[in-house]
Amino acid sequence: MMNTRQSIPILTTALIVLGGAFCARPDISHAQPPLPGQASAVQRSPMAGQLNGTWRMIATRQSGASTISDVPQERQTKLKLITTGHYVWYVYNPDTKEIAESLSGTCSLDGGTYEETAQYGSYPSLLGKSQHFTVKLEGDRMHLWGTLKMGGDNPSTRPLEEVWKRVK
Repeated sequence: MMNTRQSIPILTTALIVLGGAFCARPDISHAQPPLPGQASAVQRSPMAGQLNGTWRMIATRQSGASTISDVPQERQTKLKLITTGHYVWYVYNPDTKEIAESLSGTCSLDGGTYEETAQYGSYPSLLGKSQHFTVKLEGDRMHLWGTLKMGGDNPSTRPLEEVWKRVK
């Protein structure tokens, strides 16, 4: 039986391959590359390359909670993979290795503002919505905070704060 540390590279590889297959579809429109002499939003921030990699959510504060809470890793694990221009996050059960939730799409970084636009995933109310977060890196930790915009029949917003730790 594989332990959690062994399963992360396998899940990561599978999701990158699947995400790449989705992103390679010719019927999906993508943002145009920058014109010669222009930098993309991902390239405009000195911290852009530092976001690339695999991150594990370790703490979160949602919906009016007064304090940030640790995420219990024994019940679920939430990982985020960021590459230049794309992201995927997923939640899986460490015991069964089943993916319970996922979201993927494009991302960019402009200064200290990180943007994700969901294209695929298990939350229809987030698909097509651009989410803007303030991002701060402290060593091997990434702090994201902002307002999550939900769509659908009852559009709403909610504050969100997350702390991620780089997976090594």
